[in-house]
Amino acid sequence: MISETDKHSSWNSFPEELRALTIRYHIKGLAMAQELGVTPQYVSKLLTAKNLPSPFHLKKLLAILETAGARDEEKIRLINSFIRDKTGVLLDDTKLEFNAHDALERRLLADFRQLTPEQQREVLKGIAGMIVQNMQNV
Repeated sequence: MISETDKHSSWNSFPEELRALTIRYHIKGLAMAQELGVTPQYVSKLLTAKNLPSPFHLKKLLAILETAGARDEEKIRLINSFIRDKTGVLLDDTKLEFNAHDALERRLLADFRQLTPEQQREVLKGIAGMIVQNMQNV
């Protein structure tokens, strides 16, 4: 479901998610800065909620996490926290509720419901990626 953010939500902010992943995968700030091609101060701002990354740097962060061994679910959660912090909207695949508004949406939802849970997660991952890509063009 796409829902408005709620201050009582169990979702963490982008900096909280990023900090948790850098700790879990032993990624140092200086190494991250070098791989991103930015200053350590920029990375510090990402980790302390003073900045959100550009979509370009978000993609690079995801590549760094991929190399470090982060699971797809963790990367999706980071993308979702980025979208939430950037737009105020949470793309939450754990509480999907669908209300079709027209014939195209009804068909899309009918097809989506036929997918396995893993396939549904992959579709939602693709949607999150398209949202990030679309933000790059804004």
